[in-house]
Amino acid sequence: MQEKENVELVAKALGVVLNGHNLTAIDQYWNEGYIQHNPMAKTGREPFKEFARGWINAMPDLKWEPILQPVGSGDQVWAYGKYTGTFKNDWMGIKANGKSISFTAVDIFRVEKGRIAEHWDVTDLKTMFDQMGAS
Repeated sequence: MQEKENVELVAKALGVVLNGHNLTAIDQYWNEGYIQHNPMAKTGREPFKEFARGWINAMPDLKWEPILQPVGSGDQVWAYGKYTGTFKNDWMGIKANGKSISFTAVDIFRVEKGRIAEHWDVTDLKTMFDQMGAS
């Protein structure tokens, strides 16, 4: 039963934050001591808000959609999805080019006491950076 609740939590959190651009919801869905294993983002809930704010500013129409339904196993949830947006504002030292961006990622979350506690990902960064004009 807990796996189903974890999957629902992650799907809801991704929808509210990435699709709804509601960064205050990070306080509701992420642990304060959130651990981030993506080298582009720092560990901690506040640094994650800063990263998300920059990403959404760069792509104001940023969206995440699942390619496959997220699945849970124990305290982990795996979500294979597609990220899309239009690169309208500079981000991470890359000049905006106004182009549509579309790339996939597998995001892996560990849930602890009803909140996202940890994150890993396998992201198609080459496609993303190529589309941003960074390569």
